[in-house]
Amino acid sequence: MSSILANDPLFRYLVKFSVVENFYKRRTSVRDGDENHKLIAPLIIRDLPTVRMHVKQALKFRPLESLDLRQTFIDEAGKDGAYVLEKRMLSNKVFMHNLVQSVLRDGAIRTIENLQEKYLPSDYLDKNTDIIGTKTQNALCAGLRGGRAYLVKQTAFGHTGMGKVCLFDHTGLRAEFFLMQDLDTAHPASHYFHPLKRIIGFLNESPTLDNNARTTSIVTPSDLGISVSKYLHLGEKLVSNVNDFLKFMELNV
Repeated sequence: MSSILANDPLFRYLVKFSVVENFYKRRTSVRDGDENHKLIAPLIIRDLPTVRMHVKQALKFRPLESLDLRQTFIDEAGKDGAYVLEKRMLSNKVFMHNLVQSVLRDGAIRTIENLQEKYLPSDYLDKNTDIIGTKTQNALCAGLRGGRAYLVKQTAFGHTGMGKVCLFDHTGLRAEFFLMQDLDTAHPASHYFHPLKRIIGFLNESPTLDNNARTTSIVTPSDLGISVSKYLHLGEKLVSNVNDFLKFMELNV
């Protein structure tokens, strides 16, 4: 298994969450590059030293142990904003203010286009999209400011209707997971998230500031603890009890 999936339990959790909730349970025909508003797409900002400088709302924290994390994401999917994660506490959704502007100013970066050109791989955006959205801007800049940001995107990708799952840190885009239809390569049957549609999971990792110098690996359903036949028949549920989540993920926050 790739190091980022093994070493970052929150990223791993969100990858599995997105596959189950967004791909298996909310499969829709959405053209690549379009927003799929049926997806559950949280943004979580963690370990950002200056977070309180950029939040102009009351931060109300809830212990992870008291939450059904899966249901929380689903119930609050219609609310805008980002979650803040501090230790074992998850905040209400809040808006980030002046975070992007501060990164542009301090880095002497003139435009958002310059920002994404410097810190994101050249193929991050769909060919029909010119500029990253507000959530991606905040996620990227939270990482560049010394935190970590986890983003489940709503932009359909890979002929799956599902968006990418991204992790940002001081390097920019640290990792991204996505499902993609692969009709050109014959993979072992155990590698497919949907054998009939030939859907494969991929993980890009960029551990340096050069986001185009990345490694790509295949992620199989078994890597995520997913039983494809049961999920396709909706016979298996994603772990939703946070006590179980903490137990098998060993989330160190």
